[in-house]
Amino acid sequence: MNDLDQLYQQVILDHSRERHGSGALDAPDSTSTRSTRPAGMRSRWVCA
Repeated sequence: MNDLDQLYQQVILDHSRERHGSGALDAPDSTSTRSTRPAGMRSRWVCA
């Protein structure tokens, strides 16, 4: 493994050890169930 690969792996490990978020989630801003994506914009995971 070269130096850049080792650095990348260390960054990933350091990030995974960090605490992300705490406590309960905030209430949603609205009760709408509609998507917030602009009309006509599809998910990149949709196969058509």
